[in-house]
Amino acid sequence: MSLESLSAAFRPWLRWVLALGAAEWAARALLSVMATSVGALVGEGPPARAQLFLAAAMLLAGVLEGALVGFAEAWAWGFGPASRSGRRLIASSALAFGVLWILGALASGVEPSAPSVGTLLAVAAGAGALLGAVLGACQALALPALGKGWVVANAFAWASGMLVGALVSQWVPDGPFSLFVLSVEMLSGVLTGVVVALSLFVPSRPLHRGVGSDG
Repeated sequence: MSLESLSAAFRPWLRWVLALGAAEWAARALLSVMATSVGALVGEGPPARAQLFLAAAMLLAGVLEGALVGFAEAWAWGFGPASRSGRRLIASSALAFGVLWILGALASGVEPSAPSVGTLLAVAAGAGALLGAVLGACQALALPALGKGWVVANAFAWASGMLVGALVSQWVPDGPFSLFVLSVEMLSGVLTGVVVALSLFVPSRPLHRGVGSDG
């Protein structure tokens, strides 16, 4: 195999990993800042209004993260964000993340006050599997070229990615928001995205070859 052909074969893999790593890095940075801001605002208002504001913020956070992931995958596959495939991918990803963030907000109301590290990691893996399954199903409906196996692949990929991200997040110290906290969360996001990308590259290969692309 020539150097040129090797580079051509490696380029889609690198583009895919960089795209998802950057998407989760940006999402985690944005969500960390949002969480701090929302926490400050919620603490100042009436309880009922605070809960409503928190639910709206969680929905927005999920939609933003999903849109970033969908945009990253569309870019890696060579879809323009304004193309039909690009719009479908971004919209389906935003929908899946939005729904799961709301479910996560509801579930957080019944979580133990001081869960163990093992419990946190198990919850992260389970939440990742659920997120991946819903995300994979929404994306497969939007882009049939992905196939039914995309659902299972995403469930495994996001369970693995969120487990790794949760491990890194254990480094976040108790106390106020700081540059160090933000840095750890961003590192957690990058590693989550990279693990997801590595797990999904083989199942995603049909679209790297251009199947289903409408430019």
